[in-house]
Amino acid sequence: NGAITASATDSIYLGSEADVRVASISTPADVRLKTAGALRSAAGASQAAVQSRNVTLEAGSGDLGENALDMIVQVANNAAVTARAGGNLFLSSLVGDLRIEQIYSPGLARIRSAGALVEVSPDLRRDIQARYLQLFATTTIGSGGSELDRLDIATSLDGWAELEAAQGIYVLGLDDTLDVRSARSTSGDVA
Repeated sequence: NGAITASATDSIYLGSEADVRVASISTPADVRLKTAGALRSAAGASQAAVQSRNVTLEAGSGDLGENALDMIVQVANNAAVTARAGGNLFLSSLVGDLRIEQIYSPGLARIRSAGALVEVSPDLRRDIQARYLQLFATTTIGSGGSELDRLDIATSLDGWAELEAAQGIYVLGLDDTLDVRSARSTSGDVA
């Protein structure tokens, strides 16, 4: 079906100049997958296309994932996720937290975490930047505590953000204007 399947006991580094479909990439080490085109999942709707420690995914001039089928990753505890797209970005996890090193899209970035959606290290550096943001987490978005623990997000001047997490939302808008269309938490703070 033209989809990539790869497994290894060490890191996996793959690159392409064309669109890429990922059926399964699995390693206990790191994965770095970069394409000049689009990067899409060929795994099932409830299956991780990438299972690794740290993961870097880049779709240079196309979408990463699809509106109907997110690129699903399963990363090790305390591992980092980096994802960049030239188009829209659709990323999710099935289990555990998503610890964000950097996410960028000039369009929509929709990210869903089965646990928390947090930054890798406490700082005031942009963790997620997109024109439009939709962030969903089963537990929290960001961490309560100091400003440094919050998830640092930015949208375009004409963009917006929609945030939803059951146990609390802790974000910091790094630009002068952050249009938050909705922020919902059923049992936690919104800060």
